[in-house]
Amino acid sequence: AQAARKVLDKFPDNEEMRGLSGKIDSARKAEQERIHMENAHKAFDEGKWDLAQSEVGAVLHADPNHEAGKALQTEITAAIEKQRADRAKARELYENAKLRDTGKFDREASEWLREALSLSPGDAEIAALHEKFASYTRTLRVPGDFASLSEAISAAGDRDRIVLGAGTWKEELVIDKALDIQGAGAGTTTIECRAQDGCAATFGPSAKGTRVSGITFRHESFDPGLERYAVVLVRGGDVMFADCRFAEASGHGLEVIEGGRAGASRCRFEKNGWDGAAARGKGARLEIRDCDAVGNYEHGLDVWDGAAAIFVGNRAENNSRNGIHVDAGSESVTVDNNCARGNREFGIVLGAAGAGTAKGNVLQGNLLGGMVVRVRAAKVVTTGNQSTGNSGSGLILEKGLPAPAFQDNHISGNLPPEILTDMELTGSDVPLNHP
Repeated sequence: AQAARKVLDKFPDNEEMRGLSGKIDSARKAEQERIHMENAHKAFDEGKWDLAQSEVGAVLHADPNHEAGKALQTEITAAIEKQRADRAKARELYENAKLRDTGKFDREASEWLREALSLSPGDAEIAALHEKFASYTRTLRVPGDFASLSEAISAAGDRDRIVLGAGTWKEELVIDKALDIQGAGAGTTTIECRAQDGCAATFGPSAKGTRVSGITFRHESFDPGLERYAVVLVRGGDVMFADCRFAEASGHGLEVIEGGRAGASRCRFEKNGWDGAAARGKGARLEIRDCDAVGNYEHGLDVWDGAAAIFVGNRAENNSRNGIHVDAGSESVTVDNNCARGNREFGIVLGAAGAGTAKGNVLQGNLLGGMVVRVRAAKVVTTGNQSTGNSGSGLILEKGLPAPAFQDNHISGNLPPEILTDMELTGSDVPLNHP
């Protein structure tokens, strides 16, 4: 810019330098826009709403029609409203639990308080009542009562609470009891093991009613083989995770098999070698709500081989394959109000399901297209979805699906044609098959 200015000072009519100066100005603006958007996304991930709004506001001030900026601003506004709603819900749960306090263990009231504490972690009254209710059952502390989590699990009985302190715990846990395992927070409590040694935690058939919160599970190494361990495996049990992180697994972050059931809320699945969270096989079910599945090397969220899915209010971004992939056979699925953005294949793929809904999803900036619907998923009610700004078509329909049945979706601003119909989705036309 300085060199061009020197030329223009001497030769004001030099068209080449005028053009170059214009390109420099455009490049500067584009770089500032990129930096603001990166900062906005980072602040959004960290829940710093004011900073996120400020950064995206700078982008929109320069370009009021910036599509990605407008979309992110909408997400920030929705997140702020959700936070307000979460806090109100937390107080409601607190008041209900308070009325149930009889000095004895009450699993339902305890669950209400744990949910309330997750929704409003800074509320001192909720935290105090939560600790009071927890004192009604036996609590095992690590460290303190036991040197390792494995020892505490061996000594625990059904319904016992295990409180795991901050730090990195190198363990390969096997849990086959109904326990309440509470970490100090996913940012401070980590359970990890070597990828070639197995899963950091495996939950067996008797782990029905187990609750896990505030823990990061990760592999400390990577195994590139064809047979890879998940970092957390649920085999036939029924386990709920809240405010946990599943990261850097060689295989799946969370895997559910053998008719197991797992749920997750406010969790993060990131940088896993296969899917962020996955379930497979008849009878298995995966319920993921208000979670992030980001930067995984296969799908963000995935069910196949007849497993059922409930995916609501999640963010599936920058995964190497699809944001959300569903192949539930004849099982029902719920895929509602998710945001699938920047995935290298499609935002959402509905491969097969016997019933269910796919409503209110936002599909944006995905490389191959927005949403794919196959004939075996024809019974899924697909309405109210927004597919914009994808590098492929916004909606891809397999041959045999009538386009008018999908008219209640907003499809615009994608690579033409906006809707692809009568597609032969077999062979290599669309890479939908799970490895």
